Amino acid sequence: MRIANLQPRGADWRDDLPLAAQDGTLAHRFIGTPAADHLHAKTSTLATTHFPSSYLHTTHSQTLLIAIFANDIPDDLPYPTKIMDDLVAAVAQAK
Repeated sequence: MRIANLQPRGADWRDDLPLAAQDGTLAHRFIGTPAADHLHAKTSTLATTHFPSSYLHTTHSQTLLIAIFANDIPDDLPYPTKIMDDLVAAVAQAK
């Protein structure tokens, strides 16, 4: 993702990814959080594996590249996506 961002069309590629709380797979996620309107991400879920990768513009004007890999999530773990979303929202406002 970092190399793609440095390419001449890197910003176009990033901006084509879903935007938190606005569109695509993130339209109903991150609403009311510091990540809303500041996170472009590619979400990936397959069975018990989640692998979101994203560009996050923090509340302190930093741009971070974030990838979370969660494999073999137990069936009895409630809301794994919310746990990951909460983590990203916390990072969005961290210094």
